[in-house]
Amino acid sequence: MALARVDPDRVGRQILSAQLERGFTVIRRDTSGEIAYGIGVLPVGTTPFLPFQIVSAKQTLANDRTELHAGQQDFVGGFEVTRNGQALTLTA
Repeated sequence: MALARVDPDRVGRQILSAQLERGFTVIRRDTSGEIAYGIGVLPVGTTPFLPFQIVSAKQTLANDRTELHAGQQDFVGGFEVTRNGQALTLTA
């Protein structure tokens, strides 16, 4: 990228800005406070795409999939463990 005089930070900011301009939808599913997020504006009555069917008594904080290549990073969070006896688990 340096040889082509492309600033990867600027390109990344442009991609992020374009995604945020599309907006997002937040749906509170029930009284437990479970929330679903979707990129863009979802039509009334539809729900965001969930890539995995999760059957667990544990609360799911993120249900997503991503593709990573050598040297790349992906972030999820922030999540907070606030009480003794709580735990944060990751299933991959």
